Amino acid sequence: MKKPKKIFRLVVLILALLTVPFACMGAGGLFMGLSSADFGFFSVSVAIENQTDEVLFITPITTTYPEPRVIVQMRSFRYKEFRLKPGGVQSLSYDMADSPLAGVVLCKQSGDCRLFENDGRDVQIISNFGSLPGVDETWKAAINAA
Repeated sequence: MKKPKKIFRLVVLILALLTVPFACMGAGGLFMGLSSADFGFFSVSVAIENQTDEVLFITPITTTYPEPRVIVQMRSFRYKEFRLKPGGVQSLSYDMADSPLAGVVLCKQSGDCRLFENDGRDVQIISNFGSLPGVDETWKAAINAA
């Protein structure tokens, strides 16, 4: 009779030890931890390659909402204006269902910004900054507000 009771206590102890870190997080921390996890259901990545000879600062934008929004990069401390050196590649991830990538705002150090539209390929190459269209003011406002 004592053996099943000891097994039950052992199982409860193991479950308690495994769940203590989640209990210490609180509901907000648990939600943020789960929401930033990359489960792969609707998560998509795109690589942006800079083939120009200038440093560019890139910011991913979605237009799913009434106003454009910056797409937060969960695996980075920065969420806008990622530094992309000449010949460099920056991977951006986004949720295809909730915030699909409409385009990437490219800015030079001088403040000249252009729009690089998403064409759906896994690797997108920036080869001529000057040939890209200008950025809409609402997109610039979204970056400044982020």
